[in-house]
Amino acid sequence: TGVIQPLAKLSAYLHKRDVLLHSDCVQTFAKIPVGVDELGADALSVSSHKVYGPKGVGAVYIRPGVNWKPVYPGTLHENGLKSGTVNVPGIGAFITAAESTINRMDAVYLKYQALRARFLEGAKTRELPVSLAVPDSANSHVLPHIIGCFFHSFEGQYTMLECNRRGICISTGSACSAGYHEPSNTMKALLIPRELALQFIRISFGCDTTSEHVDQLLDVFEDMMHEKGDHRIDRRIKTYGS
Repeated sequence: TGVIQPLAKLSAYLHKRDVLLHSDCVQTFAKIPVGVDELGADALSVSSHKVYGPKGVGAVYIRPGVNWKPVYPGTLHENGLKSGTVNVPGIGAFITAAESTINRMDAVYLKYQALRARFLEGAKTRELPVSLAVPDSANSHVLPHIIGCFFHSFEGQYTMLECNRRGICISTGSACSAGYHEPSNTMKALLIPRELALQFIRISFGCDTTSEHVDQLLDVFEDMMHEKGDHRIDRRIKTYGS
């Protein structure tokens, strides 16, 4: 959904109960500032491909003093953290990509905010039945480059296929759940009814996304609505003709 979780509050709550907090920060790394001291996280993980580096490379931060055990006993690589030969070229490429992305983080953030506003305003102007899974408000903090929403009247899988047919890539959830056609655990946790949860789509912006791309996506949605209306008209004509 793009919601930014209040990790500082969560970590403080958990630490009072001697519970460690690990956070998956792949979507926030190089998108917004991530300070381990401010967040209070005991561990966090980031991934290379989210900052335009090669796939299959990542990094984990573990706060000094936190005890951990290797997944596979007897591991020698990376101080016993992970087995297998270290991917030096991949790690080097990851570092280079991360530095490049972080150096333009503020400018790209403003760009994502503008693209998000363009999509939401365009959907409203065109009277498209689009609503946010987590509405924007003073109490919700979201990443501007992720729009989790419902395109009402259409299942997310159908919307995704129609967009793909026209050269636009969106998803119906995170990449981790690709191929899973039931409502996600996130939708269930938000207590979204199943029929509505199946209409969920996830739109993500990248550094190469332009306002023209956003308009093309809105065009597809508008075409889908017109095609749906034409289909209803055709059915009525056939019914009256018979």
